[in-house]
Amino acid sequence: MNEPKIRAAFVLDSQKRPLFSDDGHHVHYRVKLWLEDAPSDAHTVTYKLHDSYAEPLREVRQGPHYEEELTSYGDYVIKALVRCKKDFDVVSAGLLSALRETYVGNKNAEISSALEVLESQ
Repeated sequence: MNEPKIRAAFVLDSQKRPLFSDDGHHVHYRVKLWLEDAPSDAHTVTYKLHDSYAEPLREVRQGPHYEEELTSYGDYVIKALVRCKKDFDVVSAGLLSALRETYVGNKNAEISSALEVLESQ
């Protein structure tokens, strides 16, 4: 059985461009997180985001992928506490690494540009 893994993808518009907002200081991209290979007896995943979020702890009870949507303007480490019936697991991943893994080999210029922006902020 595979170990659980944090995955990430940009939320896209109808033309497959990443959705974002610009506050004049940073470009904030909309991102979806999910847990790949969650244990079959998992019942809750709590994501720990960067402390700069108003709500850095996000609890998700709906499996099997435990999806959570957020905005981000840069890279940071995301942790996930995966609670199962008799045990728990903690996994972590850098947001940028999780996004790059999702888009490896992708030739969409808009996505490549968004990855570069996140890396530079």
